[in-house]
Amino acid sequence: MGRPVSARREGSNLMVTTGPDVCWTPMGGAMVPVAYSCVVELDGSERVSPDVRNNALKDFQLNTRAVRITGHEPGTGKGVVVPGYKKYSHVRTACSSVFSHGHAVVRDGDPCWINHPDLGPTEPQRTMRSVEIPSVWASTPGSDAGT
Repeated sequence: MGRPVSARREGSNLMVTTGPDVCWTPMGGAMVPVAYSCVVELDGSERVSPDVRNNALKDFQLNTRAVRITGHEPGTGKGVVVPGYKKYSHVRTACSSVFSHGHAVVRDGDPCWINHPDLGPTEPQRTMRSVEIPSVWASTPGSDAGT
């Protein structure tokens, strides 16, 4: 688990693959598998919070989609082209208790999906409603509380 820091739409905030992608690369007279990582920069992301900021940068939410993917380019051996090749990346699960503009906030270490073929699912926006919390200082007969 990463540090409990929320993500922002900014270039130094990244999604990085935990397992390697494999590309066929010529070595001598043979094609050999070479492992490499995919990296996604969060700047330029779509569907970020319109009005919630972290250090002046727009908040990255469960609904946000990142589009700057590098490291998935086919090598000279071409390899397998996936349906979501360099399209969208998004977080699969986010914080269950902190919300930004009604959507779950993404934290450092939350699992994500890189190279999704479309925008993916939309998280329903939580509504904000007023809740009245009774005062613990409410006066009771025969006491001087609340005076």
